[in-house]
Amino acid sequence: MTKLPTLPQRGGYAVRVNRKQAAPIPRPFMGADETAEYLGVCRKTLLKLVKEGRIPYQRTGRKYIFFKKDVKRCFRQGGLSNPQESAGGSNYDGR
Repeated sequence: MTKLPTLPQRGGYAVRVNRKQAAPIPRPFMGADETAEYLGVCRKTLLKLVKEGRIPYQRTGRKYIFFKKDVKRCFRQGGLSNPQESAGGSNYDGR
């Protein structure tokens, strides 16, 4: 009869040894904070863009969900060009 190898014990639980860590699965969506960081604006500005209907989103309860492909497409089509225009007419020239 072959003796099975014993697993090391940690805190009373068996621990797997030599197991590769799985790569994180990329998510097709971002939260409000991630999207604001991606676009280079603050969260308040992002929510203003949402209110104006300039960026596609979905709601799950109280949270905003932004799909990466939709945000990229909207950005490429110029839907988000110079968001500072609507933020009070600052002298921002895009540099």
